[in-house]
Amino acid sequence: MDITFCGIDPSLRGTAMTVIDSKNKLLESKLIKSTNEKFEREMDERIETIRIIGSRVYMFVKRYEPQYICIENFSFGSRNSLPIQGMVTGCILNSIRDTFSEDYQPFIIMPSPISVKMFAANSNSAKKDLILLNVYKRFGQSFDDDNLADSYVLTQMARCIYFIDNELMNLFRHGNKITIGKEVFELHIKNIMKKGGYKKAEIERVLKIDKMEKNIKKLRIRK
Repeated sequence: MDITFCGIDPSLRGTAMTVIDSKNKLLESKLIKSTNEKFEREMDERIETIRIIGSRVYMFVKRYEPQYICIENFSFGSRNSLPIQGMVTGCILNSIRDTFSEDYQPFIIMPSPISVKMFAANSNSAKKDLILLNVYKRFGQSFDDDNLADSYVLTQMARCIYFIDNELMNLFRHGNKITIGKEVFELHIKNIMKKGGYKKAEIERVLKIDKMEKNIKKLRIRK
């Protein structure tokens, strides 16, 4: 079975979802955009919009059953919109949980908005236009909506983490504890670059952004 990766950019105004396969082929991008002008003023309308988002996310995930799902976390600095952001993200997570079964339990990653910008454009203050441009220049994908571009970036983060995870498993299959020296880590990065098509800087960026390097050193392999 081919590995698929899903990126979700949650937003009350427009939640975007994208799914790609392990060969980097774009399978589908979908935007759930609210056309109801009342949702900004009335709580009942907001709740209905969030319910629709949850329902669409459920159907999207159920259709593809991606093994890795990357969801942009909400911004803790946006105090005014934080409650609504939390409701949208919580609804999405609950919808994904409803797709779980004995045979399907995806790995969920939740990077911060700054992490997404850093991965996409190497800048923690990248504007929407710059992210759209970088998605086209680096990955050859063109989007007319910044939310869709963000969701595509999230799929690439998930794919990068997948290659990191699996390369480590292969390199250290003989033991039950991972300790990474500098030379082995460099070899590991080169292997990912060959198989995943990523630049060394991109891989190091995602490791540093989400502080994965420290966690990887403590990772234990299931026997």
